[in-house]
Amino acid sequence: AGTAEVAGEAGDAATVLGAAAAVAPRPLADVVLLDVCLPDLDGVALARRLTALAPATRIVALTALDDPVLRRALQDAGACVC
Repeated sequence: AGTAEVAGEAGDAATVLGAAAAVAPRPLADVVLLDVCLPDLDGVALARRLTALAPATRIVALTALDDPVLRRALQDAGACVC
């Protein structure tokens, strides 16, 4: 068993996508925790773009919204929904 380490934080999609592009095609991180409500891009679009840039990075989408359409869209975009 290894130890967990926070590799970085971002408050918007542009920062995440910039970091992913800078290291592509390597994984951005082992896991990205994604808030689906971001100021500059919706969580589904970010998950889709992040999956394309860093397919080995696992995405866990966090939401308090009880919306089955949103959950399905996030899953289709490559995220695990919690």
